[in-house]
Amino acid sequence: MITRGDTITDCNQRLLDIVGMSRDEIIGAYTTRIFDTLSEETMAVDRLRGRVAPEMSGVSIRRPDGRVVHLLAYGRPLTGNADDPYHIWETVDVTVQKDMENRLRENHDNMQVILDTMPDAVFLKDERGGLRLVNKSFRDFMGLPHDADVLGKTIREIAPHLADVSEANDDICRGMNGGTLVCEHVSE
Repeated sequence: MITRGDTITDCNQRLLDIVGMSRDEIIGAYTTRIFDTLSEETMAVDRLRGRVAPEMSGVSIRRPDGRVVHLLAYGRPLTGNADDPYHIWETVDVTVQKDMENRLRENHDNMQVILDTMPDAVFLKDERGGLRLVNKSFRDFMGLPHDADVLGKTIREIAPHLADVSEANDDICRGMNGGTLVCEHVSE
């Protein structure tokens, strides 16, 4: 796609297929009418995770048929000169990945709700002993505020007085599970 300012001046058939519009509908249209830019917060998080280069923009398109398509778009001046009003945009359709990411997030949220309703403290550690998942009862048992950032930290980092017992238990679990630390369950 080529733009001059915020106006689309040309595009290829692939983009027309993605947005579900004809050339007549898209040429001369303002990009803001075609694309809903993703929130800056979403893009900032993606940049921090290394998934998006700083020059890229995430855009969502609501096609005439109602379907939403997600794209990553990389724009640069057509001639390479920063003052050039014409920009060429390369786009990648990431709809499948975005939809999968949303479903995964929804499944995680559902699992967290289930875990948080359990009366026992439940947590999951990775192979180095870092917490991967904790429930509300675990936070209460450890005396941690609900919004405390404990994921990725070890018991030694959040409750040093329990570290020796926890690490000994980790060793026992690894021995019983062929070297893999699976899951632990603590009751008050």
